[in-house]
Amino acid sequence: MPNEVTELIRYRVKGDEKFQLILTNPSLGLELGESTTVEEANTTVYLKVSRSNGLNVSVSVEWETLSDTAFGITLNVALFPRGGITYLVVSLSNASQSMLLYQWLNNEFRNLHQLPAKEIKHMEAWISGSDIYLITAKESGNSSEIFVWETGQSTFRHFQSLPVCAVRNIHVFMPPSGLVHILLSGKDTTALYSWNSEGNQFSAMLEAPHADHVTSATARSLNSSKSLIVLSVDSSSQIYELTTISNQSDFIPSSGELIFEPGDMEAVIAVNILDDMVPEEEECFKVWLKNPKGGAEIGVHGFVNIIIPSNDNAYGVIAFAQSSLFKQVEEMEQDSLITLNIERLIGTYGRVTVEWIANGSISDVFPASGMVCNHITDVREALIVLS
Repeated sequence: MPNEVTELIRYRVKGDEKFQLILTNPSLGLELGESTTVEEANTTVYLKVSRSNGLNVSVSVEWETLSDTAFGITLNVALFPRGGITYLVVSLSNASQSMLLYQWLNNEFRNLHQLPAKEIKHMEAWISGSDIYLITAKESGNSSEIFVWETGQSTFRHFQSLPVCAVRNIHVFMPPSGLVHILLSGKDTTALYSWNSEGNQFSAMLEAPHADHVTSATARSLNSSKSLIVLSVDSSSQIYELTTISNQSDFIPSSGELIFEPGDMEAVIAVNILDDMVPEEEECFKVWLKNPKGGAEIGVHGFVNIIIPSNDNAYGVIAFAQSSLFKQVEEMEQDSLITLNIERLIGTYGRVTVEWIANGSISDVFPASGMVCNHITDVREALIVLS
């Protein structure tokens, strides 16, 4: 502000108390003047800030209010409609008073109820069907709390806790999937939750590093849309794409467009293979090229087969059952039969065989070896102890 000498600051006070307004961090050699005292007037206070030298250059100075005998109160609010009526949730972030629910009626907000939460720093409300949801967080808390106001009820009730510590930002959004997602940025981590219809609750989807700012966006891509979330800290950002898959998915379906600039001869496609704990036989899928533009043609090798070998012990783990790990048998006057249980654990794909052999003092044992071959998961093998 090269041609300016004064700057007005407005601040509303009430109560028979006083506070100080302190200027900090002057730039380019700017000097600070004296503090001043204002008397309570239940109105707006105007403070004049001036500089006396160096008017030909732009400078800046930060300002903030600091509590003394007077204290400042910060309000956090969430506004939402219901049944044609506007409602307001108010929280005093640095007071012990519970959150308050107000209703707009006859040109004023009227207090309806208190909600069981205090010192809330961040909150956001959204509508899902005919119900109202409200998520709240404290900067010093170990979790974020979700409340729901259901149809036919007079107020909110506690619905779910999300274990994210010291939340700094809350962002609620709904991608084209129609499922509500919640981004919570905490002191050390950022967590993404998505609505789980089967469990009737929000389930964790992603844990990422801490972010100062979080948001979401929908981007056009070819003939479809991509749902993106953006996490930023300092001068860097991370962008994630949301993709819906089923419990049976082995890879994340994806598509895109490769652009070869002049002189480019290669480009890379990345397809994410999912790791689960489900035993599976060998599987495969294709990645293929299509719709060349700019005069290009698809060559002979226009697709590639991706093979996922059998995994997670798809054909089983063979072992003696716990009940057969130790047997004590006396030699009788006539031959006796011993039965040993053999288990096939984890995967049960295909027909498998396993050989067995007895060793040690086996002169009175018959047979001394054999083979087990079966589809089932629990097999018995009989040994005869000779008399």
